[in-house]
Amino acid sequence: MRRKNLPKRTKRIQRTLEYVKKDKDQKPKVFSCFLLTFCCFLLIASNPALAKTLTVDPQGLADFCSIQAAVDQAQEGDTVLVYAGEYYENVFVGKRLALIAKNTFFSSGGERNLNDTNFGSSEVKVTESEVQLQQVNTEKTAFFKDFSATNAFLLPADPAKPALEIRAGNVTVRDFTIQTRESKRTGVGILLSGAKNCTLLNNMIMDMKRGIYLYNCTDCFLEENDLRSNLEALVLENSSSNLLRRNCMEWGKNGVYLKASDENRLFENRAEGFSSGFRLEECERNIIESNTADCNNLEGFYLLKAKENQLRNNRVIENFQYGISLETSTGNTLAQNDVQDNIQGITLKAASRENKVYDNQLFYCEKGLLVSEDSTENQIYNNTIRLWKTSNKSWLEELLD
Repeated sequence: MRRKNLPKRTKRIQRTLEYVKKDKDQKPKVFSCFLLTFCCFLLIASNPALAKTLTVDPQGLADFCSIQAAVDQAQEGDTVLVYAGEYYENVFVGKRLALIAKNTFFSSGGERNLNDTNFGSSEVKVTESEVQLQQVNTEKTAFFKDFSATNAFLLPADPAKPALEIRAGNVTVRDFTIQTRESKRTGVGILLSGAKNCTLLNNMIMDMKRGIYLYNCTDCFLEENDLRSNLEALVLENSSSNLLRRNCMEWGKNGVYLKASDENRLFENRAEGFSSGFRLEECERNIIESNTADCNNLEGFYLLKAKENQLRNNRVIENFQYGISLETSTGNTLAQNDVQDNIQGITLKAASRENKVYDNQLFYCEKGLLVSEDSTENQIYNNTIRLWKTSNKSWLEELLD
């Protein structure tokens, strides 16, 4: 049938159907174009290549001579690269960025690596102005103490405030040395407050009241930080789901101190020369595994009002009083720990109940495994105990003699 012979009404219906079909074919194309444009926008907005690197040098040869000035100018996702020198300031970070210390001096002739054996020789000539560090006044002398970790020194201008304070998520800080100039230990080296997904890597912090302090933080990663002579080396308070791995702590009151902090993981950390190597207070469901506590004055591991934590495969060596001590703690697991040369190996006291203690080795302790009368319903089995006592005196008294 030819189209011209169709009734008018039929022709109108046919034209309407053709229009609908044409419009239907166009809509997916329009939607696809919109979706493609939106994806391109997201790709451009999230492209790391667009992030900038800002440089800091105390001599004023780089983009900035102050860390704080560089942080203030940085945008989200930027990197602040801090060259070797002394920085007398308190730094505040409130945005997502990377704060990286370099093991080199900045100079117009290029970087100079401090660990290079040719540094300063006839083959590599460096002028005095290139290595002269900017100081706040002439009374301040060079403060380099250890080049093994890093050469960018952050020295808090106000020792009562944190040297570095972070109140943002996804911040990375690595390779800094932080140290107070005060005769007594004050302030905090690095404070993370309300932070999430932050990384602290290979920083050295010395002579502070608290080396690293996490308050109300989640999902942060701390690895290979060196904390020396801080009153409390590494403190977590009201913080959860953080990972602490291969951090080294020496000399102070508390090595690792967890307070009201749950579901954190501690692996391969070392605490030496503290009153308490590892202290957990009112904490739940933390995993403490493959750590070392040695030569601490009171105890290697101390759990107070702690619940359902796991201590596994830890080395607890030559602590002067207790190897592992639980006080008013319930539902914890102590398994496969190597406890040697402590006066008391493992102690459960002050109504510590429903704990599991098994497959531990307690060697050369004066007292192996002690359980107070009010500590009941504990499962204790398959532990190997070898006591060591050569006289009526404890090994500590013999050592002092």
